[in-house]
Amino acid sequence: MLQTAFDTFKQEGICRNAELQMQIQPLVIHCHSCQQDVEMLHRQVICPQCHGRDTTVIDGEDLLLMQLEMAT
Repeated sequence: MLQTAFDTFKQEGICRNAELQMQIQPLVIHCHSCQQDVEMLHRQVICPQCHGRDTTVIDGEDLLLMQLEMAT
């Protein structure tokens, strides 16, 4: 969704040659049933170890701007 918004914004004007580079961080959940922290391959919150649904996302939901380079 962020990529689509960026591409729409840059279509005209001084930003038309801009690039957006993203690194997607894996989703990590904590399962309260089996007490495991699991890195998820898909965006789901069901524990792959015990199939429990009592989970909490503990990492991978943040959006951080690491670097911004601008030139004219």
